[in-house]
Amino acid sequence: MALSVENLCGLLIRSRLQPVEKVKECYEKWQKQAGDKKNTQTFARWLVENGLVTEYQATLLSNGYADNFFLGDYKILDRIGKGRLAGVYKAVHASGQVVAIKVLPPSKAADSQILKRFEREVHLAEQLEHPNVVRTFHHGESNGLHYIVMEYLEGETLKSILKTRQRLPPVEALRIAYYLGQGLQHLHEKGLVHRELCPENIMLCPAPSAEESTRKCAVKLLDIGLGRSLFETKRKTSYESLSRPGEIIGNPEYMAPEQARDSSKADIRSDLYSLGCVLYQMLAGKPPFSDAHPVRLAVLHATEPPSPLKDLGIEAIAELNQLVNKLLAKDPAQRFQTPAQMCEALKRLLGTEAEAARFRPESQEMAGYLESLRRGKPSLTGPVTASAGTGQFPVPPTADVRSAKPPPSVAAVVKKKKTGRTGLGVKKASTTDSASAPLRAIPVVNVELVDPSSLIPPPPPAPFGLPMSRDVFLVVCGALGGAFTVLFVVFLVWLLVLLLGGRTG
Repeated sequence: MALSVENLCGLLIRSRLQPVEKVKECYEKWQKQAGDKKNTQTFARWLVENGLVTEYQATLLSNGYADNFFLGDYKILDRIGKGRLAGVYKAVHASGQVVAIKVLPPSKAADSQILKRFEREVHLAEQLEHPNVVRTFHHGESNGLHYIVMEYLEGETLKSILKTRQRLPPVEALRIAYYLGQGLQHLHEKGLVHRELCPENIMLCPAPSAEESTRKCAVKLLDIGLGRSLFETKRKTSYESLSRPGEIIGNPEYMAPEQARDSSKADIRSDLYSLGCVLYQMLAGKPPFSDAHPVRLAVLHATEPPSPLKDLGIEAIAELNQLVNKLLAKDPAQRFQTPAQMCEALKRLLGTEAEAARFRPESQEMAGYLESLRRGKPSLTGPVTASAGTGQFPVPPTADVRSAKPPPSVAAVVKKKKTGRTGLGVKKASTTDSASAPLRAIPVVNVELVDPSSLIPPPPPAPFGLPMSRDVFLVVCGALGGAFTVLFVVFLVWLLVLLLGGRTG
């Protein structure tokens, strides 16, 4: 059923994004200004341009979604999660503070053990307050969805920056390592271990432009204890079962040898090894070890020394080489024992670049937000759904009104990906052609998006640890077997000819 402008106004009222009086006022203003008063797409863009809804909200409303634009006391503004971490949203609290919200996938929340782990680790993360660690404010539950509220950051991950620049000058790399060490020291003092330190979990704010120095960026550690294993919905890969009885937690390219053997044995020195891998990559343009197979990668970390920086064409002073080698020592006892020790060593290399991390004064919105949290727990249930429009602005029949409440079934998501039938627009409207350009495509609120590639089972491991897949191994064996068969037949023919020739003689 195609929506009219009046239907869209009714959905806007039902969503509670704007009060009835404001919607009426906007509708009257639209009727006076619009050339095509019945064009719903143009009206939706007009609502965005006038700040009445965000583009994310307008896209959902235009496609019949009217409910669940709120999680507890938070209004959802946009979906900022990418890839498999689909349930990450930008939201605003009633106090005006903008935050980021991570939603635990319902399939994970259904597991009581995972839910207990989620609540335990959120409780630990809420104790952290440091300028180099992303802040976790609290967690809640709304309409059956468990979520955590975190500091909203505008920046770029170190992974993305290294993808563009490949490597960083030593002064930039050491500065980033210094601030990461400051954040890790705060975790250490709180009795926490990160266990998933890698470029993807390091944010630089604000994002530097291409080739721009990172020396003015703040450095933030992400996913403290609340790593991807809680929020990803992908099927487990082979390296996650290297340890028994639990799974391996961490990224194999940056994982300390003792952590690969048993994640429960990882301590702050394991995080320092991971930091050493990150520092090595910032300097060299690649991690110290790379291999497609996680088992072989773990063996390399445990047994092989990384290539010296000088062999990679990097001019590094002796002190820098010693620092990197100490971070990457196989034996935890040979590394720095605390991040504070590493930071002291970095200070000697950085000089005035090593500025003490200072707490920034809280903004008025942040102060009001924190005060509201201190006064009492946020509401644990979502707001009551508003009335279904008015006589002037009717909503479509109930059967045609969609809910933004997540999630659809996995099968439905996969089907939607295969058919491409999402029912959404295609791109953001430009201000120069607002009459024809539709809204950009935005996924519906959904915390169970599935990467189709994750549904395809991985290739079986190579036989005998050889650097080839099983299929290639079978082809090679078949070719060798065929060659030996031909040689054997030729040998028999030759032997037969010799025997016959001897009898004739």
